[in-house]
Order: sequence, then C-alpha cells, then structure tokens
Amino acid sequence: HVTFGEALVDDYGTWDAAFAPVLNASKRIVGVVSAQESTAWRQLMASHQLTVHLREFGLGALGALLAAIFFARVISRNLQTLADGAAEVASGNLDVRVEIHSRDEVGVVADAFNDMVRGLRERDTIRDAFGRFVTPDMAQRILADPNALAPGGDLREVTILMSDLRGFTSLSERFQPAEMIALLNDYLGRMSEVVD
Repeated sequence: HVTFGEALVDDYGTWDAAFAPVLNASKRIVGVVSAQESTAWRQLMASHQLTVHLREFGLGALGALLAAIFFARVISRNLQTLADGAAEVASGNLDVRVEIHSRDEVGVVADAFNDMVRGLRERDTIRDAFGRFVTPDMAQRILADPNALAPGGDLREVTILMSDLRGFTSLSERFQPAEMIALLNDYLGRMSEVVD
C-alpha cells in the first residue's frame, strides 16, 4: 500500500514524496521505503509529453488534411472528365470514351456512361442501316416504339411504284458485281428521293 505525503520543500526545490511499508513473511512492517520526485521535473515531463502529443496530433491532422485534398482533387478531376465526356455527347460526338480507373462510385458512373454511349452508337448504326430500306421518319418511329415492328401491321391506303431498268439483263452480264451494286445503289438513291 503506497501513501503519498505532502510536498517537501528544501533548498533544491519542491519534492513529491511517496511512502510504502516493507513487510516480512508474517506481514509485519520491518521498514519503510520512500521515494521523492522533483515536482518541477514531473511538471516538465508532463509538459514535454503534452508537447509530444500535440505535435503528433498536429502531424496526424496535417496528414489527414493532405490526404483529403489529394482525394478531393482526384474525384474533382474524374468528375471533370465525366462532364467533358457528357459535353462531347451533347455536341453529337458518340466516339467519346471516358477513361476513369477507380473502383468507387465515380468509376461505376464512368462505366455506365461508356455503356450508354456505346448504346447510342449502336442505335445510330441501326437507324442509319434502317434508313437504307425505309424512310428516315419510319426508322425513327421504329426506334422510338419497338412495338411498331409487331406483326399484323396497319390497314392503310398506299401507292406503290413499280419500275424497271431498260437493258438490265445485258448490263448485269457485262458489269462486275461491284459495278452492278454501285449502279443499283445510285438508281435506288435517286428514286428514293423522288418517291419521298
């Protein structure tokens, strides 16, 4: 059992004292141990420990602040990349692809953005391919409403144009396949404009 005594004052300063009894095997006090510590030294050590803790806290806070600034810049740069990509798509450029290599939410949004742009490119390819066989209005209508392709159709009054190319058989015997396709595409292109 340790007992703390009153502070002792001498020519060398103020001392904190502690006393503990020394017991023998039968638990009888056979002596007393005392220890003194300079109060100024203890206060100096406490002040030093406080300084060390404040320094460690300050360094930790500075490190956390620098890490936060770094991550904020990375996220800001990634969001700007997404915004630039969106601006490109808005201006009609569907060849854009954003490159963001992160596994956080911004990376997930970037992957979704790239998938969306790929879908828009595919839609435009289908619309352009359709445009060769049906009017642009019809292609747009089919893309807007996939049910427009459902079997059954509509009852409508229509006009049909049947045409023939004079000398087509002899031309097809003389022309190479690529030349014949070019001729037919030219003819059908001009006729489509007239029919439209």
